[in-house]
Amino acid sequence: MRKILLVFMSMCLFASEGANNYDIVPRAINFVIFIAIAYYLGANFIKHLYSSRISKIKDKLESIQNELEKSSAKKNEVMRLVNVAHEEANALIQDAKEQALVLHEQIIANAHKDIEILKNRYNEQKEFLIKSAKEEVVNEIIEDILNKEINLKQSEILDIITKKVG
Repeated sequence: MRKILLVFMSMCLFASEGANNYDIVPRAINFVIFIAIAYYLGANFIKHLYSSRISKIKDKLESIQNELEKSSAKKNEVMRLVNVAHEEANALIQDAKEQALVLHEQIIANAHKDIEILKNRYNEQKEFLIKSAKEEVVNEIIEDILNKEINLKQSEILDIITKKVG
């Protein structure tokens, strides 16, 4: 209340006397006193508002900085994990290539073994069929000779069989 009374008194003290008086000095002094009283009355409130606003901005800036640091740390961790995953993927690809090469070589080796086995079986089968054919021809000749009852010497029979088989 006192402050309001003080402001009112200062206004009355330096108020102008009429419309014809254009004295600037009393008006300037009146303005300076008004500013001083306004400062006296509102300075603490304005300082408090200003300082609270500064502290709020500071707190918000610190929280943003903390979030930025956390985000940066997470980003770095994710980048590290990506690099590790990339290295592991390259290692897996290299291992897969090596395994494919080993399997390829094994398949080729097994195929060559199978081919050799098939060749051996073919040769054995061929020899068996040739032997069977010879036996069949000999049996036919012997049956023919026995059925006809021809008197041939043993050397002649052997010559006939040799010619037929050969």
